[in-house]
Amino acid sequence: MEVLIEGGGRKHTLDEDQRWILAGELAKVKSTRSTHGVLPKLAPDCTIKIHGSGWTESYEIYARSILRETSSNEVWQFYFGLIVLEWLYS
Repeated sequence: MEVLIEGGGRKHTLDEDQRWILAGELAKVKSTRSTHGVLPKLAPDCTIKIHGSGWTESYEIYARSILRETSSNEVWQFYFGLIVLEWLYS
């Protein structure tokens, strides 16, 4: 599995520990109730692309704390987005 974070003209591929932490946080947030809908006309802070064997998941982070799954248009509060952006800009 490969995880790529892109935003602000930067790209960062997560190492094994970061992938494990992000996967746990995504599992937690996806087990909670989501909201459907399109966000206002804002550019995402970053995009997260998870590539597996024969599948791909794509997410966007807005305002550092809102996670949107692009395929289903579901939206969650995602305060772990602050750490994801730190990984991208460090």
